[in-house]
Amino acid sequence: MPDASGSGKRLFLVENDQSLGFLLYDNLKSAGYLVDLFDDGLKAYTAFRDRQYDIGGVGYHATRTE
Repeated sequence: MPDASGSGKRLFLVENDQSLGFLLYDNLKSAGYLVDLFDDGLKAYTAFRDRQYDIGGVGYHATRTE
């Protein structure tokens, strides 16, 4: 059976709801992921452009995309 942990994979997470963002961040970090949490789409886009990520997640109502 494959290992279900993050095993050091880097991911970006965009969530403008601070409580939900921190909940997801803590759980993903506990699972072994290296998490970069952003509160708006523009910051996430800039990081995505400048860094290499294995996985990304975007909240449905992510703000500031321009």
